[in-house]
Amino acid sequence: MTGQLDVDADRVLAEVTACLIGACPRIDPEVDEITMTTSLRDDLALSSVDLVTVLARLTTTYDGRVNFVDFVVKGRQSDLSSVTVGSLVEYILPRLGEART
Repeated sequence: MTGQLDVDADRVLAEVTACLIGACPRIDPEVDEITMTTSLRDDLALSSVDLVTVLARLTTTYDGRVNFVDFVVKGRQSDLSSVTVGSLVEYILPRLGEART
């Protein structure tokens, strides 16, 4: 079971990374290492407008199965300083599991 979760986390990390790169052309995957601990504001210099663009791409990626409004509102993620790539991945993973059932 743990192996499946790791595969899913790796896949979601890759999808989040692709959305970040697609939404923010200034992010260079050759230069900007994107890991679970990467801060959207401090490491990638994303603005709140960039975050909205990334979340819109992720909504499309997951066909609306993940409610990113809840991520922002309930998670109080309007302060970008606390948002990491890992916090996005950890938010997405259980919701994808719920969507499968």
